[in-house]
Amino acid sequence: MALRRPDVWPQGDLALAVALREVKHLRVLPTRDEQQLLASDWAPWRSVAARILWAHYLAARGQCVPDNNGMRVLG
Repeated sequence: MALRRPDVWPQGDLALAVALREVKHLRVLPTRDEQQLLASDWAPWRSVAARILWAHYLAARGQCVPDNNGMRVLG
């Protein structure tokens, strides 16, 4: 998102792997290839999907909260 490119997927990101496991109800963390395959459904908006998944990851751990501008990271 910061690069203003809507279709970038940070393959191998651990927080995204954890969030994907939680959101998709997977038993184990997805491999890099499995992450890429899951993210392919969101093209051409994979950057947006990554941002939503990061927000899920942080919110599930009490590290961000919603505010008037979206989500605010705590700490």
